[in-house]
Amino acid sequence: MKPSLLKRIALGLLAVTAVAVAALATGALRPVQDERLLFERAEQQARACVQDAGHDYPRGGVPLGELQTGSARRVAFDACWTRVANDGSYSSLRIPTPAALLSKARTDGYRLWRCVEDGGFRRTTAMPLNAPGGYPLMPTSRHFAGTESQKELGAFYQTVARCGDLAIEDLRGPDGKWVDVPADGAGCQYHRHSGDRHSHGCYSAESYPEDL
Repeated sequence: MKPSLLKRIALGLLAVTAVAVAALATGALRPVQDERLLFERAEQQARACVQDAGHDYPRGGVPLGELQTGSARRVAFDACWTRVANDGSYSSLRIPTPAALLSKARTDGYRLWRCVEDGGFRRTTAMPLNAPGGYPLMPTSRHFAGTESQKELGAFYQTVARCGDLAIEDLRGPDGKWVDVPADGAGCQYHRHSGDRHSHGCYSAESYPEDL
């Protein structure tokens, strides 16, 4: 399984912490050269806003630990990007607000899990979330019954790929076999990655939102 996919499984389904990166990567923006320059100006405005609030600007997005604790820097980051997104000077860029990105991530995440269940796989765990009230992490084989053999794993990951519009080859291991990935959410653990203390498996949802 490719490192990029393992990171998605470990940290989450969609990049909702870095508005600039997410907007460009997901096609929310379709910039030509002039729009790229305009977007750089928008990002500079957001950065200055965060710094004026007394915080270092998180270039790679707000770290997971700060998402989980609701740090002051995360609050400032969200407020500053919301202000930029609502600034008429950048209306042509259609920059999504952090709240809009989180809402989309939650909806897409829950729909992915429901699609896998509707595909015939019985969920045996709660759905792990990236943070309190956040979005579901990537469904993996050990969240569902009947995914032990290579044949069963193949059927499961083909369903995940279809439901999530993912490349099926990205779900195989380096040897080409299907990987029985441990289920994040089996236990609550805290650790540090590059100085960021965050948790895995400490937040979850048993059921789907009523408005899904």
